[in-house]
Amino acid sequence: MRPLPLLAIAAVFLPACGGDSSTAPPAWKVKLADHAQAVLVDTTNAPVPTRVLACDEGGPAEAWEVWRSATDPGNAFHDEPGVLERSVDEGVLTLSGKRGFVYTIASVEPSTCYRFRVRARARDLEFAPLPPGTDDFPFYGTTPWLAELSRDGTPEEVLANGPDEFLVDRHIFLSGGSGEGWRELELTFVTGPDTRALLAALVLSFDRELSAGAVDFTDVSLEKLPLSAQWSLDRAEAAADFARGELPLAGWRAKNLVRGLLGAEVRPSVLLFPGERLSYSVTIPAGRPVLETGLGVWAPALLPGTPRGQVFHVRVDGEPVLEFSHPAPDDPADARWRDETIDLSDWAGEEVTLELSVDGSIPGLFGAPVLRDASRSPARQNLLLISIDTLRADFVGSYGASQNPFPDNLTPNLDRLASQGIRCAHVEGQAPYTLPGHATLLSGQFPSVHGVQRTTQAISRRRSPLLAETLSAAGYRTQAFTGGGFVNADFGFDRGFDGFANIDPLRQRDAQFFQAVIAQHDNALRRLRRNGRRPQRITQELVDEYGPDRIASWLADHKGEPFFLFVHTYTVHDYDPPEAYRTCHEELGCTSYRTDYDDYRLTRANGWTRKPISDADRDHAKHLYAESLRFVDDEIGDLMATLDRLGLADTTVVAVVTDHGEELFERGFRQHGKTLYEELTRLPMMFRLPGREPGVIEEPVMQVDLSPTLLGALGFDADPRMQGIDLLAGSLSVRPTWSEIHDDFVHKYALRSEDGWKILFAPEDETVSFPAPYRWKLFDLDADPAESRDLSAENPERLAEMREELRGHREALEAYGQTLEAVDGSEVSEDTLRQLAELGYGGGGKD
Repeated sequence: MRPLPLLAIAAVFLPACGGDSSTAPPAWKVKLADHAQAVLVDTTNAPVPTRVLACDEGGPAEAWEVWRSATDPGNAFHDEPGVLERSVDEGVLTLSGKRGFVYTIASVEPSTCYRFRVRARARDLEFAPLPPGTDDFPFYGTTPWLAELSRDGTPEEVLANGPDEFLVDRHIFLSGGSGEGWRELELTFVTGPDTRALLAALVLSFDRELSAGAVDFTDVSLEKLPLSAQWSLDRAEAAADFARGELPLAGWRAKNLVRGLLGAEVRPSVLLFPGERLSYSVTIPAGRPVLETGLGVWAPALLPGTPRGQVFHVRVDGEPVLEFSHPAPDDPADARWRDETIDLSDWAGEEVTLELSVDGSIPGLFGAPVLRDASRSPARQNLLLISIDTLRADFVGSYGASQNPFPDNLTPNLDRLASQGIRCAHVEGQAPYTLPGHATLLSGQFPSVHGVQRTTQAISRRRSPLLAETLSAAGYRTQAFTGGGFVNADFGFDRGFDGFANIDPLRQRDAQFFQAVIAQHDNALRRLRRNGRRPQRITQELVDEYGPDRIASWLADHKGEPFFLFVHTYTVHDYDPPEAYRTCHEELGCTSYRTDYDDYRLTRANGWTRKPISDADRDHAKHLYAESLRFVDDEIGDLMATLDRLGLADTTVVAVVTDHGEELFERGFRQHGKTLYEELTRLPMMFRLPGREPGVIEEPVMQVDLSPTLLGALGFDADPRMQGIDLLAGSLSVRPTWSEIHDDFVHKYALRSEDGWKILFAPEDETVSFPAPYRWKLFDLDADPAESRDLSAENPERLAEMREELRGHREALEAYGQTLEAVDGSEVSEDTLRQLAELGYGGGGKD
C-alpha cells in the first residue's frame, strides 16, 4: 500500500480548523458566572495600615538600636567578638564579617493580618573555604527571617531557652546573592491564634562563613492590616487560577470568578467580600423563573481564631428575595454548599437589576448561580457518560471476555447496555494513561493537539473544546462525580461543569485508597497555603456523602431539566474489590493472597528488567482485576435502575467508555502508561440512544470520536477544532488509527493501518526517564493479535511504507497543534499529589 500524502492525512485527522465554536445561550436559562453585564461596587472604606515597626532609609540611626546582634542562630545572646560587624548610615543598616544576624521582637495580635517589608542588597560576597572533610551545605543569608512566638516580652524573657520554646510558626525568605542590586521583599500573613509576638531577624549568614562582602538592609516595616488585605492576595491567586485556560476575562469576571471548593465539590463561583455588591442587568426568564445557587464560605478565609459570621443577600430591583445567615464552621473540612432556590415569578420576563452581596466578617461564595425557567421541560435528550478507568475490552462479555478467568460473565449489565444500543467492536485508545486519555475523550482532540500529556499541563479552553462547555452553553445542567487524581479540576476538567466532585462515587466506601488518603490527612496542619488554596482534607464523612446515593439524589433533583452527568471511577484501576466480591479462592482455587504488585511496574530502579513472578501471583492479579470489574458492573446496573425508576431511561443517552487498558504481564509488567501495545489501546465503547435501533459498528474507531458522536446524538455540531468524527452520522470508511504518548517517562507513537498492520515508533529522546529498547516495530495484527512477533526485519518494504505514513500523521498533528494557543500549565495541589501517589502515579512514574 502506498503511503498517504500529507494533505490526505491532514484531511483524515483534521476535518476542520478554526476557533471556538460557540452555542447561543438559551433565553430560558442564564448562567450568571458567564454574564458579563454586571457592576461590582465596594461599599467598605479601606482602613489606614498601622505601623508596628519602622526603620526607613534616611531615618534616624536610633531606630536600629532595638535590633540586637547575634552570631549563633541557636543562641540569641551569643555575639562573638570580631564575627559580625554592623553600622548605620542614612538609615541603611550594613552587616559584614563572617556570619550573624540582628533581631528584634515586636508585639503583635493573634489572628491578625500583618505585612512585613524590607529592602536588601548583597555586595561582593565571598565564601570562606570549608574546613577539610566538611560537606558543602546550602547558604542561608542576605535576607530576613520571621518567627511567630506565643509569648511577648524581652529577649531575656522569650528566648532564654532557645528560639523554639515559644515558636508558633516560621516565615522563610529566599537567600539573595551579589550583583542583584536592591531586592524588595514583602510578606503578608495572618498570625496564628496563639501568636503574641513576632521575632524579626535580618541575616548576614546563619551558618556558612563569609570571607568578604556586606549586606545592606533598609526600609524595614511591619504594618497591621485588615484581614481583607490577605483575602485580596488570595483572591487574586484564585482568580488567576480560574482564568488559566479560560478565554480572556474582563471586568468583574477577572476579579471575582474563582473555583469554589466545599466538601469535595468544585463550582464556578462568584466570590464577594463583606461590603461588596455585584449588580447584574439581566432579563428574568419567562414562565416560572427561579434563581438557583449554592451558598458557601470561602475556605481560604477560615483562618484559626478569625471571625466567622456572614450574611448572604439577593435583591431584585432593590427588593430583598434572600437574606440568609450562613454559619461558617471552625474546620474548613466541615464546610458544605447550601443550595438555595429563589422564586422570581413576580419579575418573569422583565429586565431587572439583580444584586448579590455578602455582609459580615468573612467572604462568601455564590456557587454556579443560574436563572432558569423551572416550568420548562427538557427539549433535548440528557447525557450520562460513564468512564471506567483502566478497562480492557477483553474482560467485557460483549467483547468476547477472552481474559475473564471466572466461569460466569463479569459484566451482565454492561452487556445488556451494549445489546440495547450501539457497541463499537474495535476501539483504539489515543494514549495509555488517564490524563491524556480523558483529555481526548472530553475534547475530541488527539494528544498532540490538546497538548495535555504531562502532569504539568492542563487543558485550555483557548485551545481545546470541552464537551461540558458546549452543553453548558446550550442550557444543560452539568455535573461530574469523578475519582479525582488526573480527572481533577487541577488539570482543567471542571471547565463547563456546574459542579465537579472528586471523590470516587463507585469505589467501595472502605476501599484501601480511601483509608490511605484519610490517614494522611488526619490531624494534618490545616493552614492557609501561600497560593491561597487550602488543602482539602478528605474525611470518612465526605467519602460517605459522595457515593452512589449522591448520584441518585442529583438525578432526582434535576430530572426536570436537560442534564449532562459525567461519572468516573478508579475501582478497576485499584484491584481492590469489596470483600464480598473476592471469590477467586473458592471459585477458582486460587492460592495467592498477594495485593502488592509494585515490583512489577516500570520504575527508575527496575528499568525494563522483568522480575520473575509465580503463576499463582500472576493469575491472582487478574482475579483481583476481574472481581473489581464485577463490582463496578453491579454499580452500573444500579445506576441504570435509577434511570428507570426516575423515568429518565427513555430520554437519556448513556455512553460507557474507558481511558486506557492495562498490561497484565503480557510484557512482564502489571502497569499502564509506558507502552502502546493492544492490551493498553484496545478498548470498549458503547452508546445507548433512545429511539435508535441497536447495532454494532465493526469498523475501527477511536476515543477521539466520542465527543463528536455524543454531540451529534444530542443534536449539536462538533466543534471545528475536534479531530474525531460522528460515528452515527452515516456510513463509515475504514481509517488508520493513531496512539501516542510523550511525557516525562516515555516517548512513543503507534499507527494501525486500514488492513490491520501496526507500526510502533520510539524516537531517540534523552529527556525521558525510560527510553525504549527499540526504535521501530512492525506487527500484522490479523495474524498476530498479541503482538508477539516483530516483522520489521522480514518486511523492510512494508516497514518503510508505514514509517512514512507515521511520519506524515505525526507532522500533520503537531503542525495543527502549533496553530492553536499554548497549552496551559497546571498548578497541582497537595491533595491531588496525595491522590496520585495512592493511585500509583508517583515515584517512578505512572502505575
